[in-house]
Amino acid sequence: MFTGLDHLLRRHSAVPYLAIFATLVVITLVDYFTGTEFSSFTLYLVPIGIACWYKTRHLSVVVVLLSTLCWLMCEQLSGREYTSLLAPYWNALLRLATFAIVANLIITVRRSMSALSAIAMRDGLTQLNNARAFRSKYDVVRALAVRRQCPLSIAVIDLDGFKHVNDSKGHAVGDDVLRAFAHVLGDASRTADVVARMGGDEFMVVLVDAGDAAARAYDARVRKAFDASGLAQTHGIGFSMGVLTFDAPPAEVSKAIGAADALMYKAKYDGKARTTFRHVSANEVF
Repeated sequence: MFTGLDHLLRRHSAVPYLAIFATLVVITLVDYFTGTEFSSFTLYLVPIGIACWYKTRHLSVVVVLLSTLCWLMCEQLSGREYTSLLAPYWNALLRLATFAIVANLIITVRRSMSALSAIAMRDGLTQLNNARAFRSKYDVVRALAVRRQCPLSIAVIDLDGFKHVNDSKGHAVGDDVLRAFAHVLGDASRTADVVARMGGDEFMVVLVDAGDAAARAYDARVRKAFDASGLAQTHGIGFSMGVLTFDAPPAEVSKAIGAADALMYKAKYDGKARTTFRHVSANEVF
């Protein structure tokens, strides 16, 4: 239940606003009609929590203020008598402080969880997407490709001669090579493309809205950027790539990865430092 609600609030940008407004109105009415004998103070944390978790800090401030004003309005309309005229305003100030503290805590937790989630989806060495992030983002770009009926290409890239670099120059130099190659892929790829390090010296790229011509153009860009990087001259390495282009990408990313991986190994078998391409049509069983 809560997972479905969370998905709804995240998927549609207008839903959190409606939820905040609706819950604030309902809670205010409940607070008014139940009178002073029943406390509804903590219920105001519901719209505040929605604003803090799903929207901006500025909106959270507005909702905190509105919640405090709604409570004060209900208190004034209840006809409750105080020995001091300042009492309800003092209580409202304390509620405002409480709401603000809770809101700040929620925002802090949300930001901490977002940071941890980002770390968990990043390769620590290259700062590219890791294997987990790749599989997750593949589902997103595939759904987009299916909806728009546009092609999608998957590239598997493996460095040639990388083991020799590690063995002869050490792992520190090997790490520098991986970071430099990650930079090469970043320069050659578009913002919409998904670039990931899958482990070791293997990388993968999902090329969004990319048919055969776009896949070959990407291969040319990567090789041009690689040549400009000086990695071949300095470390004697190259790379082999397999590129699989789908008219209708499969739902199971493992199938796509396996087929693209086989193309990459064919490139290595044919002499390395080259790219093997394959096109999978929409009516082809895959």
